[in-house]
Amino acid sequence: MIPNTLFLTTILLLAVVDDVTPLIAQIRPPKASSVCVYSTKAKSRKAKVGSGKTSGFGSPKKASTKFDVGAALLRSEKLYDSLEKSSYSSTISSDSGPSSTIFREHVVSVRSASSAAFSDWVPVCQLGVLSSSSAPPPSDSAVMSSCVSYLAREVCHSSSLASPPGVPRSDAEFGVEPLSDFLDHVYEAVVKPSSGGSAMSSAEAREALGVEADDSDEDVKKKYRKITLRCHPDRFVSDPDGDEARAGAREFDRAAKAYEVLSATSRAASYYEGLGGKGRSAFGAVRVEDVGKERTAMRMDVEVGGYRAAVRCLDPDVPSFFVARNGAR
Repeated sequence: MIPNTLFLTTILLLAVVDDVTPLIAQIRPPKASSVCVYSTKAKSRKAKVGSGKTSGFGSPKKASTKFDVGAALLRSEKLYDSLEKSSYSSTISSDSGPSSTIFREHVVSVRSASSAAFSDWVPVCQLGVLSSSSAPPPSDSAVMSSCVSYLAREVCHSSSLASPPGVPRSDAEFGVEPLSDFLDHVYEAVVKPSSGGSAMSSAEAREALGVEADDSDEDVKKKYRKITLRCHPDRFVSDPDGDEARAGAREFDRAAKAYEVLSATSRAASYYEGLGGKGRSAFGAVRVEDVGKERTAMRMDVEVGGYRAAVRCLDPDVPSFFVARNGAR
């Protein structure tokens, strides 16, 4: 009896095993090598990132530092002062002997079609370039383009100080002219004589001369001559300090300013470009590319044709004059 019982028990156990085997196969986890290859690498990469010992793909990224244009403008202004002072008395030693430096100053103006305040040119800063007088840098146009391109962010920021938010660099235009030309034809002629630096709009100029918007240039000239003949200081030589003489002088000056505004507008699409007439021919737009990129010549020794450049903000009254005029048009 015992052998039979053992035999039956064995048969039952085998039957149970056959029924359970498929179930075990269904709940058994798959082999790690079939699904864990990518996740293992990911864990490894993650661990390496945390350790900071790797480079290349997956290595820790350095935090990008945002360009501080305000601080950059301050540094540039300090450099401008330093370059200006060094050009007065310092000399450069070279193999051929001492070579004096020359510091050339320009005025940079900006305009933008997307800003009413800067719809026409507004002078915002001075550009100083230090070079050797015996080994000058390349042509002025190339140097001006390189310098303005390198310092375009600082120039645009200086425009925001005159009239926030300033000129957007994305569509800003830049113009340059020698400082001497600017002083003679723009500052001394227009900005300085203006009472308190206030700009005269075209409407105010027409009112001062008694002309209409559709009057011809010849009509404007006739009205201007009529006023100047009536109010000329020579008509009051007998009593130059009298009330009539003082009133005539005020009207004479106002007419002269009005005529300058209207004649400049008729000569050019840009009021600013028209200032100074034919005597002011050095002003021109410059091409800007690779903004903020330091040029090779800026790293070269000055004695062999290198140069240094910096910008400095103009007196706030100067850009404010033109911003106000643009807004009054």
